[in-house]
Amino acid sequence: MHVPTLMLASVLAFGSGYCEGLKTPTEPPACDTVAGAYKLSHSNSCNRSGNAIAATVTQSGCAFRAELEGLGTLSGTLKGSKADVTLAFTTPCGGTATGTATRDGHSVTGSYAGTQTGTGCCASVAGTFTLSQ
Repeated sequence: MHVPTLMLASVLAFGSGYCEGLKTPTEPPACDTVAGAYKLSHSNSCNRSGNAIAATVTQSGCAFRAELEGLGTLSGTLKGSKADVTLAFTTPCGGTATGTATRDGHSVTGSYAGTQTGTGCCASVAGTFTLSQ
């Protein structure tokens, strides 16, 4: 066998096995931990707001949930420090909104837009919230 042919055969034999070991494992994406006690501040386009309201965020894996007094139930799934969120409004307003949230240090900030139902509630609503530790 010719030397260059032997080298090529060796490289091909080694290379095919080597690349097999570099497959990417299918692991869930890492996410921040947001569980804990917070103070909620929020405001929206319907002139509703709140400040320094006690709130607790629970988390299972990367999914989290919080009952936000005066606002509703916030839920989402973190991808790193960011999440797409859903806000289900509570009494006196029904309806839902979607938005985004970001964990930054000891706070989670976000915005949302959606629709509300109920007497004295805005059909279309947009707002912001901050959960601070």
